[in-house]
Amino acid sequence: MSSFKKEIAQSKISELKNYLIELEKVAELTFDDYLADVFRKKGIEKTLIDIIQTAIDLNTYILTRKFNTTPVDYFDTFIKMAQQEVFPFEFAKEIAPSASLRNRLLHEYGKINDHLVYSSIKKTLEEFPRYIAYITEFLEKTC
Repeated sequence: MSSFKKEIAQSKISELKNYLIELEKVAELTFDDYLADVFRKKGIEKTLIDIIQTAIDLNTYILTRKFNTTPVDYFDTFIKMAQQEVFPFEFAKEIAPSASLRNRLLHEYGKINDHLVYSSIKKTLEEFPRYIAYITEFLEKTC
């Protein structure tokens, strides 16, 4: 097992916080405003991808370095974090579907559902600060 470095996890948390600050700037957009500006829309999609990917990377880092376990896919990183009691299983079930959103946005499986992406702004701003709090608490207890 490779050594775990708390600084790497903290760096990922800082990245997440910065992405969330950027996403917060568009939290009050109406759906029509979201649709009206294709460049803003693409920026929001990219920010959502970055938030979700950073959390997946952090999950994977913690799981492989701290618990010597490897997730089978991105969704599984959240489930395995709950199995390791980093956060509650109910929370894992809420946040794990973000991995599917990441895949749809990144790989553009079919047409991107604008309503889904738009609603994901508020959902992300609710879930990921909680995610950060759970990870921070875990790091404080174990490192």
